[in-house]
Amino acid sequence: MPHFVTSAQGKAHVTSANAAHLTAGLLGNGCYVLPIGQKLACTMTDSNTLRVLFGVASVCGRQWEIEGDYEEVNIDNGVPGYNRTDLLVCRIETAPQETIELKVYKGEETTGTPVVPGHVEGDLNDGDTVCEMPICSVRVNGINPQAPEMLAEESIDIMALLQELEDYKSQTVGTAKLADLAVTSAKLGDGAVTGGKIADLAVATAKLAGLAVTSAKIAAKAVTKDKLGDDVWGWQAVGAIGYNGEFGALYRCGRWAVAEIYCKKTDALAGWGSISAQLPGSVKPAFVARSALTCEDRPDYCCTGRATTDGKLHIENRSSTSWPASSNGFYITGSVVFVVA
Repeated sequence: MPHFVTSAQGKAHVTSANAAHLTAGLLGNGCYVLPIGQKLACTMTDSNTLRVLFGVASVCGRQWEIEGDYEEVNIDNGVPGYNRTDLLVCRIETAPQETIELKVYKGEETTGTPVVPGHVEGDLNDGDTVCEMPICSVRVNGINPQAPEMLAEESIDIMALLQELEDYKSQTVGTAKLADLAVTSAKLGDGAVTGGKIADLAVATAKLAGLAVTSAKIAAKAVTKDKLGDDVWGWQAVGAIGYNGEFGALYRCGRWAVAEIYCKKTDALAGWGSISAQLPGSVKPAFVARSALTCEDRPDYCCTGRATTDGKLHIENRSSTSWPASSNGFYITGSVVFVVA
């Protein structure tokens, strides 16, 4: 039978599932972090404490958030000589009662490349009673946890999308602009452009002999950068790479982007290991791009930067020699240039 949800019935009749169905219909039925606050940004405050900053999220339309400035969860100690990857999720259950918790799945320890643990991918609007939203993963190299890698997918900004549509609409050529019928079938009826007129070489080599555009005129810089303006030379700073920009910054001009890297490395990094960060602005390379980086004051260290098609930037130790932890550390500098997908 139909249920009139938004109605006054003199009794409690609106359930959490009713509210979730509406939110899922507007934002989507998946797991999303909303563009509010710090968007659940994660950081390691010490070797065992993972901090999740304030943010609001939706899981199958069920809204949840971090109350206060942050919430902290524990990460187990690592084992020297072994690597693992832990996964932080938000677990929501709807039966036998509605509950929520932040849960850390400890990864399997290995001497090779660790894998991210699995999680429950349920649909709370299709009969499942459990769904887990991945928030971030933390790789632990030996006893040293690395910077968290964010996994939460950001939802669409509806107001920003509406503004983009409004801007697009203002640029269109509508029926009002064509009302005077500047080009009509009648005007074309006499065959203004015909095969015969094209055949007599209306635009001929002789007519171009005057060379209206010459090398001399080009040499005089008739077309300059200033005249082209920002439409052509519009390099823009997209945003910081990594939490608080500890990797560097991303710049973009049309289909080209430059990841300018200026990263202070104090934590240890195993041989052939890497640290990763998400590129800002949802920018993704069209194909993998790689560039050599400079380890300042560490000429014996071999390092590369790699931008991958999943929208991530990786700083890689390209040798079998581990980089030890140091309170002073050293700076990794350079840039990775790539084509935006």
